[in-house]
Amino acid sequence: MKKLAGILLTALLLCALCVPALADEGVSYLNKTVANGVVQTEQKTVSAVCINATAETWGSADGGESWYVLDDTITLSCRPQILGTVNLILMNGKTLTAPNGITLEGSNILNVYAQSDDVSEMGEINAAGTNGNAAIG
Repeated sequence: MKKLAGILLTALLLCALCVPALADEGVSYLNKTVANGVVQTEQKTVSAVCINATAETWGSADGGESWYVLDDTITLSCRPQILGTVNLILMNGKTLTAPNGITLEGSNILNVYAQSDDVSEMGEINAAGTNGNAAIG
């Protein structure tokens, strides 16, 4: 019985590691729009899934809208594919390194948002193209 309980506990822990983490509270970002040639900035808050360094897809296979947040500096271990509309919030001072790039094809969309107007505070993406692929594309 103890062996079965140990196996079940191990399986549960492994499953928990595979589930993307949801940011504890809402994540704030700057939403910029242009109306009559004037840029307007509005701070918004949304629930978002934390970026996982090993996730092979970001978004929804049904083409829906998804929100992600880069809450830590990470290096991706694969070339993730964007599905649907992916909104990515880069937290201040955090860097996303994509040495194999990010796949963005067809009608899929990647929107990137900052938390600050100050370039010295903003998060950043460093992506590289490999094997004839664009860095993001």
